[in-house]
Formats: sequence, structure tokens, C-alpha cells
Amino acid sequence: MVKLKEMLLNVKAESEVLEENAVRIREWLQEQESIDVCQDARIAHLEKENAEIKMYLAAVIQLLVKKDLIGNHELISITRVIDGFDGETDGGYSRSMDEAQGLDV
Repeated sequence: MVKLKEMLLNVKAESEVLEENAVRIREWLQEQESIDVCQDARIAHLEKENAEIKMYLAAVIQLLVKKDLIGNHELISITRVIDGFDGETDGGYSRSMDEAQGLDV
């Protein structure tokens, strides 16, 4: 009988530990969900901002071409040159705008 009581106390203690662990896991999952929501909002903001920047860039390029200040061939050529300025010809540019202003194109 003593051994049975001992076993029941051990089971109860283990059950309490498991419940505490479950509470901690639920709290951690809620924190992760909150982080995900914040990241999703930030990504949505950056995507909107990126689309706006693309729109302004397209408008400036169209205006330059329409006013014959730059031709399509010249635009493509300078874009390729600038693409390589950051050390990688990858369709992107990772230098700051201050650095770009000092480049001889």
C-alpha cells in the first residue's frame, strides 16, 4: 500500500511538471505568433514601399526617355555598368546612394 501511494505521488508530481511545461510551451507559441504578426506587417509595409519606389523610378525613366534625355540603349548600358559597381553583376545594387553619386559612368 505504501508503494502504491508513493507511485501515485510520483505520477502526480510528473503530471504537474508536464502541465508546467505545457504552459511554458503555450506561452512560447503565443510569443512566436506575436513576432510573426509583427514581421508580416513589416513585410507588407516594405512591399508597399518597394512598389511605390518602382512606380517613381518608372515615371522618371519614362520622362527621361520621352524628353530624349536618355535613349533605351544608353539606359540599358548604364544599368549594366551600375549593376557591376557593387562587385556583383546580379541585377541588384547594394551600395549606398552616396557611394553611387561618386561613380564615373
